[in-house]
Amino acid sequence: MAGLRETEAGFERVDVKLDAWPGVDRLSFVGFWRTTMPHPDAQPKRNPLVDDTTLGELLVRLADVVEPEKRAFRFILALILMRKRLLNLESTRDTSDGRVWQMKLRGRDELLSIAEVSPSEDQIANVQTMLGEILNQES
Repeated sequence: MAGLRETEAGFERVDVKLDAWPGVDRLSFVGFWRTTMPHPDAQPKRNPLVDDTTLGELLVRLADVVEPEKRAFRFILALILMRKRLLNLESTRDTSDGRVWQMKLRGRDELLSIAEVSPSEDQIANVQTMLGEILNQES
């Protein structure tokens, strides 16, 4: 099991063997999940169907979505691409519908408008499921 707890120094990930999990005080955890630790010599799994270019194209194709879950999905996808340094923030602007981030995908000139979203817990769960399905990973 893997867990995340908040300490005075910040967030800390804690990994616990499954057979020891029943004895762990889970009240201190912000969240926890079951995971499988790869063998130290194992090669990292890569999903050849979903590469960085595909994720960038998906972000572009979702430009006109209006459904709240899809808008949340697009915003979180943008954050992931920013973290991977594939998407750069150029500027932000406030509109009557909220804040919009002006961004560029690496290697492209077109400016993308990404609506800033504060997803609800249900939307986060839905986005997590959608991303898990797309990336073919455990969510």
